[in-house]
Amino acid sequence: MAPICKEIHRLQPQDVMDLGVGAGKYGVLAREALDGIWGRLQPRHWTHVIEGYEVYEPYRNPAWESYDVVHMADFSGADIHGWDLVLMIDSLEHLEPEQGKAFLAGLVEYNKHIIVSVPNGPMPCDEPVYGNHYERHLTTYFGHEFDAYEYTVLHRGLCLVVSIKGEG
Repeated sequence: MAPICKEIHRLQPQDVMDLGVGAGKYGVLAREALDGIWGRLQPRHWTHVIEGYEVYEPYRNPAWESYDVVHMADFSGADIHGWDLVLMIDSLEHLEPEQGKAFLAGLVEYNKHIIVSVPNGPMPCDEPVYGNHYERHLTTYFGHEFDAYEYTVLHRGLCLVVSIKGEG
């Protein structure tokens, strides 16, 4: 979490799109990094927009209140453009290889920055998790998949975390 939080703080985006909200921890952390540290703790005082997509309703919990909006839909069909920062934390590996490659290319083309966290190499997950079939890993990443982009490795361990400079 720390490398992602540091990068959000460094970038200071005006708006953030979180693709695959899950439990909502990155919405909470982004809100803290962008508004909370300035004492803007109540929604009426927020100056940054944080939205997200989540397809699995049972993940809804109080942490989601850190978001301005959580769209209950599959993000892979959404038109994601014009964001200062897009987070794909533990979500890109859930797309089929060609779909993920094309989706990431679109994010890079139409947004300013993208932070991606994926398992670093094979991490089998062929079964639904918590009854959520969207949690299955459909693609394995090794790092070279990001070579087409201007990126910085934020962390390499169990997960590979990269910050990609977008064109948008």
